[in-house]
Amino acid sequence: MEDNNFRGNNNNKAPLVSSLPIFIFFIIMSIHTIVTKNNLIAISLSICSLIIFTSLTTLLLYTYIMHNKQLKDHK
Repeated sequence: MEDNNFRGNNNNKAPLVSSLPIFIFFIIMSIHTIVTKNNLIAISLSICSLIIFTSLTTLLLYTYIMHNKQLKDHK
């Protein structure tokens, strides 16, 4: 019997579909806070969160692309 769990499914796009909108929402909220707030603490926290969420989004897309590339190479 084939093991068809979450991590073993090669055609599963659920992590990308579920994570990407959340990351994009927090990136937009960070940019909105940087543009509209005058508080130094709020701006600095938003800059730090913007760096974190853009790096997480880049990592998510990079792993998704590399995983699909490896699947195409094995076929």
